[in-house]
Amino acid sequence: MKRIAVAAVLLASLTGCETRGSDAEAGASPGAWRVDSVPAVDIPGSSPAGTSLYTAATAATRLSSGTIVVADPLDATLRVFDASGRPLRSIGRRGGGPEEFGAVTWLAQCGRDSIFVRDYAHGRISVLDSAGRFVRQYPDARDALTLACSRAGLVASLATPQVSGPPSARGETYHVPLTLANTRGDSLAGVAAVKAGENRPLGRMTRLAVSGDRVFVGTADSGVVDLYASDGRRIGGLPVGGERRQPTRRHYEQAIELQVAALPDRASQEAAKRMLLGIPMPEYLPHYTGLFTDPAGTLWVQLSAPGDGATWLRAVGPAGAVLADVHLPVELTVFEVGDDYILGRYDDGSGEQHVALYRLHRGK
Repeated sequence: MKRIAVAAVLLASLTGCETRGSDAEAGASPGAWRVDSVPAVDIPGSSPAGTSLYTAATAATRLSSGTIVVADPLDATLRVFDASGRPLRSIGRRGGGPEEFGAVTWLAQCGRDSIFVRDYAHGRISVLDSAGRFVRQYPDARDALTLACSRAGLVASLATPQVSGPPSARGETYHVPLTLANTRGDSLAGVAAVKAGENRPLGRMTRLAVSGDRVFVGTADSGVVDLYASDGRRIGGLPVGGERRQPTRRHYEQAIELQVAALPDRASQEAAKRMLLGIPMPEYLPHYTGLFTDPAGTLWVQLSAPGDGATWLRAVGPAGAVLADVHLPVELTVFEVGDDYILGRYDDGSGEQHVALYRLHRGK
């Protein structure tokens, strides 16, 4: 049970991030990239009548039709909403059968309108079509801590480290294999040892992003992201920036809140929070807290951290040129960046989660 609890905290630390205000408010030039300060689609956890729409949201993706699919791990289901945010249906239920889930910790499109769902509890990947029909399942034998994929069908995963104890101020760094596979689970290549991250609150956690046949691996201990080819060769480093900032108490408390939210009940959350708050803060925040790619192949780096009160993202081109810095006026856990949107989750301050889609306007 201790390993499951620690794994839950590690998994939670891979799911977050934030921003500071729209470019229009910051006085950006008319041709600059910007994100609307008000979401185009805002899906709260409950309807105005009080009906639950989802219990928690750990991942989401938007299909080409505008349909938004949300992973709800506490209810072991996927929630489906139309392009305006109206609830349509639920997919799956709790259980171990072929169309059931135990703990949904990740979903993404690893092909156009093909939804890949990671069930951590059962160690498998389920594949659904755009209508939400189950197509197939395959085992996730690598016990992945984090995954990322491209719509060209390349899947990258970091194995879950064999943690030796609970989180501590020592911030033990674990090294695990990086595996590159296809969408049937067949291994294509790998890297024997990659930093997985530190086992502590606000620790530097490795992030993955995939675009076409390129894999971005960011250990967050510098302002550089490593770039790998699909055969496992390291082909360079991409400078992405990111300040070396000291954390505040607000940063620390917010990071812990996000981590313990993955635990199944209030009692275990409070116990974990007390334990984590007793660990001294690290000297510095990670250089960045998230990596994403959009359909055009742009790398997006989340530079904000939990507790910043806002979110900012940097768009980096294939050659390392900074294309834009964009800002959001909420702390957003980013799930996905599209051609013209950013999809994520925020908390409205009353404990209510919202899955929100913000329009992205690319400058010329």
